[in-house]
Amino acid sequence: MATRKERAPYGSNNLGALEVFKQRKLYKRLYGGRRNTIDFWYDKTLYGRIDRDGNAIYPSEAFLKQFSGTDCIYALNFVVDAYEDFIRRFVSLNHANRAFAKEKYLSPQGVMVKKSWLSTNALYHQTTESTYEVFVRTYLSNKETNKRITSFDRFIKVFTEYLDKVGNDSPFTRTGIITSLYCPPTISGLCVEFSEEDYSVDRKKHDGFFESPFFYSFIRAAEKHGFRVDINAPWRLVADLNSPNIQRYMEVYDLTPENIF
Repeated sequence: MATRKERAPYGSNNLGALEVFKQRKLYKRLYGGRRNTIDFWYDKTLYGRIDRDGNAIYPSEAFLKQFSGTDCIYALNFVVDAYEDFIRRFVSLNHANRAFAKEKYLSPQGVMVKKSWLSTNALYHQTTESTYEVFVRTYLSNKETNKRITSFDRFIKVFTEYLDKVGNDSPFTRTGIITSLYCPPTISGLCVEFSEEDYSVDRKKHDGFFESPFFYSFIRAAEKHGFRVDINAPWRLVADLNSPNIQRYMEVYDLTPENIF
């Protein structure tokens, strides 16, 4: 929590580079390292996307389950069960407080799921199609380059050269996409989001979460159900596979951290 003498962080992607740096540093100093949180920006960037050996992973769709009351929002089955129990506990802990219902985020309606699992296959097809379109529209617009393509083999050679040049900015393999900085953590099936706010706007995180009288209760209820709170997007809960509290939900489906991916 920011002190009275210290301004609340107001970082966002709309600021200049130096001011963004200063504000992110302030945000990290104020809120980084809090109990039962996870940091996808600076620490656990690839959590849920690589195994202990560093291999890219993604969940089997056979283990997905739909959230109750949603049209098409899915997560891993044990994550859905744990989150729905979390909501019940969080609401029961605070329902007697009249201010609870007035909260924008940490309220009975505020914590209803808005977004969760993103299909790796869909992301792969979307990314590769986008990369190919840029290749055709820009790289092949050069007449000399275009003339080099006289056969399919020559096309593959030119396309491979292009991929080598763009490197990490345009990953093309499934592994490259999963482990890239542009891949959202939601492909793991372990994340649940109950808001669609801009991840870059720090002031809303400060006002709506860290300054909320219900934030401590929120953190505790999340921990009781095996979730960590994403410190840079506090409306996102992430299943902690090392937590005994989430493991009891996994056991119902005979799942382990090794066999869900």
